[in-house]
Amino acid sequence: MPYIPKEHKKYLKDGLLSHCRRLKREFIYRPDRLMSLIDYRLSKYRVEATPHGYSSYEEYYSVLDSIEEKFSSKIEGFKKDIEEFRNLIKEGNHKEEWSICRYVGEEEDYIIPDLTKGKAYYWPTSLKNPVYHGVVENDEFDTYPHSTRKTDWEILEDPSGMATRILNSEDDEGDEYYATEKPTSYGIHEDESCYYAVNFDVQYIGETDDIFEKNTIYHVSKVVNKGYEKGCYYIDLGEDDDGDSCFYITDPEDFKKV
Repeated sequence: MPYIPKEHKKYLKDGLLSHCRRLKREFIYRPDRLMSLIDYRLSKYRVEATPHGYSSYEEYYSVLDSIEEKFSSKIEGFKKDIEEFRNLIKEGNHKEEWSICRYVGEEEDYIIPDLTKGKAYYWPTSLKNPVYHGVVENDEFDTYPHSTRKTDWEILEDPSGMATRILNSEDDEGDEYYATEKPTSYGIHEDESCYYAVNFDVQYIGETDDIFEKNTIYHVSKVVNKGYEKGCYYIDLGEDDDGDSCFYITDPEDFKKV
């Protein structure tokens, strides 16, 4: 059963975490880029650290402890990564610090809409790092970026001030704000499709990890224009054992165009 702070229980009638409550499971916010890196490093063992389907934080933390104990000696540098991931998970999952907003915009014409008009939604954040990570939408699986038009949302709780800042930061047209987007010189163009094909090389200038090697040249094949992964660049790595041929990055400052 998901933990709901006492001061938030008045929003249960507005549908707050209704799906998780029905399934008696916890919603756990996670930092997606580090989550992707950890799952990539565990993939050869057919193991995942994705926090989905657990009934409590305590249950998930025990799974992370088990993964750390089992794989720290098998994967170089893994202990550091999993400890950083656990710390970020614990830092980002104080629901008392999350914003709650009621969606008052129009529903999308889907069989199951992502957002329901009149329903209350968590916007995970933290007092230490009050940034917008997205909305815990109806599937309550992860956080997803959505429109941040002031006319689409009513703020119910905002202890960090994040929601107020984000909803007051957009222009009159209500352009969406995506936390993963950062200024780049990659020359990205708008397109109506989800993916926009590109063709150029970049040099990785970040620190070497299990996926990228410092000062190595990689080819960028496409960029995501819309949806959850908007702003991500796909790097061709060649097929691995699972048939994957690319890895998306959300930190383009680690790369420079060549």
